[in-house]
Amino acid sequence: MRRERKGRALAWAPAVLAAAGALAATASTAPPADNRAAVEHFRQQVRDLLAPKATKGVFAGTGGWLFLRSEMQGAAGLGPWIGTRPREAVTSGAPVEELDAERSDALAAVEDLAAQLRGRGLPLLFVLIPPKFEIYPDRLLADADARALGLGEAQRRFLARLAGRGIEVLDLAPLFHAARAGTAPDGEALYAAQDTHWSSLAARLAAGEIAARLRASGLAAGPGLGLVEETTTRDDCGDLWGKLKPPRPPCNPLTLHGLRGPDADSLAATVDRRSPLLLLGDSSSVVYHETYRAGLADHLANALGQPVDLLGVTAGGANGAREALARRSATSGGFSGKKFVVWVVSGRLLYEYPAWEKIEVAAGPPSS
Repeated sequence: MRRERKGRALAWAPAVLAAAGALAATASTAPPADNRAAVEHFRQQVRDLLAPKATKGVFAGTGGWLFLRSEMQGAAGLGPWIGTRPREAVTSGAPVEELDAERSDALAAVEDLAAQLRGRGLPLLFVLIPPKFEIYPDRLLADADARALGLGEAQRRFLARLAGRGIEVLDLAPLFHAARAGTAPDGEALYAAQDTHWSSLAARLAAGEIAARLRASGLAAGPGLGLVEETTTRDDCGDLWGKLKPPRPPCNPLTLHGLRGPDADSLAATVDRRSPLLLLGDSSSVVYHETYRAGLADHLANALGQPVDLLGVTAGGANGAREALARRSATSGGFSGKKFVVWVVSGRLLYEYPAWEKIEVAAGPPSS
């Protein structure tokens, strides 16, 4: 690891976040009405890329960037937006609207969790992380413009349906598009080039947005944690890189925005089971946390001025975090002292198997 700088006091909302938030308010991923030819051209480009068999579904772009097959299919409206449809429909290449445009299994799963939490007096904030290909399609197809093509429209419709059912949602795509638009082409990216996960910078930006929502909903600010940011760089051979057959491209550098406590030699105390906030999520919620304190939970704790209760999993897809919550709830009072629940989901899970299931997580007495 190459250390670049150390000891800068961290304010949770840097200038770039303020600018990105202002732009995000007016951002839209919807394509112009007369853009059908460009969309179909893009879809055909993706079809052409997907036609040859790729190594474990990984495709190489420019500058060492790698992309997941399912993200490319989903972003181009080629499936698998699967819902309850059979696998044959998913692999047919039919446009997304001809499959299960509502992703009914995922809608039902999110609505079910929200209802269970509501029964315990707990509000849910559902946060969706846009897939990497929907923000950086030009790293694979040079002429692809994510906003002009309306990439991610299916996910926007999904979130709109959740909101229509009374569930609070946070779509990070407008924030990410705005942040990327304000960054130099060679500037720090919002995703790891050779991994499926977002970058530490993206986690920090997302933390600011989530914290703002929570404060607006009544979560009291904590006393502050007195944390200091330490920015470091490491060579990142990510999970997509590991799926490639040799010879592999060089590993790309990845910047980490880690947090330290007042004692510069100690990791920040950003996670505490007693926190009133439960942060539930897949691997994106835990990446960069354990070793570097540079992940979502860390920056969210710093933004709120108090630790969070992190329950994240590295396996199990869309069901894994809720399964972990069910186990905790059954054995040790998973909601004791909780006031809010934030569920962070990687958008690529809407384009992948297995199906989302309803999982009973609220065993035991209501929270207090």
